[in-house]
Amino acid sequence: AEDGIRDAQESRGLGDVYKRQVLNEVYEDAQLYPYLFEAIDKTYFTQNLSQQAAGLLEYHLKAQVDEFKYLQYVSSIVHAENTTTITNTILRDIEEDLCLSLFTRDTRNLKYLEKLLISLVGHPQIEVRDYAIVLLNSLYDGIDWQMRGPYKTRISNCGKEFVLEVLLTEETNEQNLYVLLNCFSFDKESNSSAITYHKPKITHITDPEKHTKYLYLVLDFGLFPRCGFFDWKIVRLDKNGKFASIYLGGEEKLKSESQLDLSKTDTRQYSTRPLQGRIVVQPSFVKEMQIHEIFVDLEDSEFDAEGKLTKVGNFQKVRENLSSYKSSGINCLYLMGVLERDNGKTYDPETKQVYYKRMEANPLSVTSRDQPCEMLGGAKELSNLVRDSKNLDIKIIIDCIARISSSRSHRKYLEHLVYTLDAVSYTHLRAHETPEHLVCRLLLEKKKTHIRAHDTLE
Repeated sequence: AEDGIRDAQESRGLGDVYKRQVLNEVYEDAQLYPYLFEAIDKTYFTQNLSQQAAGLLEYHLKAQVDEFKYLQYVSSIVHAENTTTITNTILRDIEEDLCLSLFTRDTRNLKYLEKLLISLVGHPQIEVRDYAIVLLNSLYDGIDWQMRGPYKTRISNCGKEFVLEVLLTEETNEQNLYVLLNCFSFDKESNSSAITYHKPKITHITDPEKHTKYLYLVLDFGLFPRCGFFDWKIVRLDKNGKFASIYLGGEEKLKSESQLDLSKTDTRQYSTRPLQGRIVVQPSFVKEMQIHEIFVDLEDSEFDAEGKLTKVGNFQKVRENLSSYKSSGINCLYLMGVLERDNGKTYDPETKQVYYKRMEANPLSVTSRDQPCEMLGGAKELSNLVRDSKNLDIKIIIDCIARISSSRSHRKYLEHLVYTLDAVSYTHLRAHETPEHLVCRLLLEKKKTHIRAHDTLE
């Protein structure tokens, strides 16, 4: 395998070809963050992997989180002697696997880790739940910055000035201070995110009253180009291209909202939290919105003397009332009960009409999270409502519910539901059955009287 032509500059052996093929298969899901490191002589930038990155990738080969390891974690947590064992040992190992998987962006690892952490959010011990929430947030952030401390959050709007101002005590070494920025591309057409680093402008400031000296870091990014999370972090870059967090306190603010005032700036030191933050950028029109909440079912609805619903609203009724809302100064409608629920849709063969036996079905007991309620007019009428609202410059917000009905949900959610069996049912498991098979069998036996001659069990 080592036969082939070799020279001092490049390896051309067949064995190296095999090695590269194996590495390509191993690393096909691994993607490094696009860090750019400045050369020592400051004449160019390089994207070459450092020894640390290469070492992490090699370690990645031995730290795969597959189904077997996932089940090992589950078994360890279930049989742990106490909470301390879980938080100090098991969750530490999970954190290590998570950090490595975030660095390499290993989607398979992250899938099993997400599944594991979501289940731990329901753990009976609050210490385990809190730890799991921190790790789960880091997983969804796509980076581990919040593992050592939460972000300091600010709210801004798209189109405002994006000027980051940070005040540090002069005790901080100003050499090689950088600002890491984690956000979506400034190009609105791109859906990719990246971590970039930037050199801030540093000015020395003295507070005459307190006789204290500060480092005033300023970084002007222009204007916020789009909505989303803009996460920043103050770090120091060493000669080996490694970033180290700064654990000193300070005050971060947006120049467009308030000017720097030394007399009011909080200069307390936070020795246990890294200096980092998150700016949540909302659409520019958010502050001007006059929002009105509507339960679509109740729009022009009717009730009988006993309070029973006899006539429900629908998307068409809301559309007909748009002009009235507009004249009242409302420019945004928050629609409740839009998604599909089980209203008992029935077809009458004699009248050839469709009617609904359960008009009063709970609008929040959703059976499908991606379908508008057919009783209210379905996708067609909702589309008409959105079209007319745009013509009147009225924005539509739809209340989306994460949960689904456990008893009447769409069959596409079957594999995501959890079934429980009582002691009596469990004793009736047949030799070849699992609990899941039993549930299916009982459901089929319950409805077998409704199976027609030409139907199959499928």
